[in-house]
Amino acid sequence: MTQPTLVWLNFRDESLCDVVRTLSQRSGMKIAHFPENLPRWKTERVSLQESQPLPFWTAIDRLCAEASLQSDLELHGFANRTEPTLAVTDRMARPIQPVCDHGPFRVGLVGLEYQRHVGFAIAPTRHAAGWDNAQSRGRTRRRCYPGR
Repeated sequence: MTQPTLVWLNFRDESLCDVVRTLSQRSGMKIAHFPENLPRWKTERVSLQESQPLPFWTAIDRLCAEASLQSDLELHGFANRTEPTLAVTDRMARPIQPVCDHGPFRVGLVGLEYQRHVGFAIAPTRHAAGWDNAQSRGRTRRRCYPGR
């Protein structure tokens, strides 16, 4: 459960359609083309060779880099709700987001929120300024005024 699924990349001059279908069978993950009727799926040829099996997400990244594609798990209305589907799309569909893989898991950054606060009039706490001891002995702190 914590180890990535390993897949072989041993494709020599095969169509994108065949490569995606084979990767889907080897990994057990449903992978589909989007849009389904794009002519390049059957006409474009791909060669991917590795001497040893790669983790699933690394293999998908290699395919996407080789064929200028993008993988997308979030295409709404495309995947069946009961079966997760990885869509392989043309790279022009949307911008690439940063991802991090760990074992079988992939985490993608979908947004950042930046908030900045600068405080100039922060009063010290009573304990930090020593007010408890000074007030308990009847003494007050001396105040400094600019220009005096």
